[in-house]
Amino acid sequence: MAMKTVYDLIVIGAGASGYLAALEAKKWSSGLSVALIEKEEAPLRKVLASGNGRCNLVNTAPPQGHFFGED
Repeated sequence: MAMKTVYDLIVIGAGASGYLAALEAKKWSSGLSVALIEKEEAPLRKVLASGNGRCNLVNTAPPQGHFFGED
């Protein structure tokens, strides 16, 4: 019989977004059990094709002045 493992959070896809989501989840709740599932041989594989990470930009807290619109 297969052993069942229970996780608090399962992230499907270990690309740039999935990898960062899993890291942020652990950062904000260290007791959280997180599983990161990827179909490829290694995580972050496509990051290498995007200039070794130099082309992946993440705005964790963009200033309100960077948004335009009526709202």
